[in-house]
Amino acid sequence: MKILSFEKNGKRYNRLVRDTDTDPSIGIPQDPPDIELLDWEQIKRDLHNTLLDMKLLSLKDLENDSANLLTSAILSVVRTKLIRLYREQS
Repeated sequence: MKILSFEKNGKRYNRLVRDTDTDPSIGIPQDPPDIELLDWEQIKRDLHNTLLDMKLLSLKDLENDSANLLTSAILSVVRTKLIRLYREQS
């Protein structure tokens, strides 16, 4: 068995196929869950509110962000939802 990769509309995909196959469309998907299934409107609202709560309001706030609050804010909003998506897709 081998993995074949292809691209469609700028998005890359992997498929598991037999060693003798050359067409990835007949293979078994080997991709992360479809992130289009996430509620991006909710993520945007939650991220806005988290940035506000963390007082990351300007570029100056980001430049002084020695504790990497921006990364923490993004992860706190996206991580749980993404993990849930992985669980739902398995």
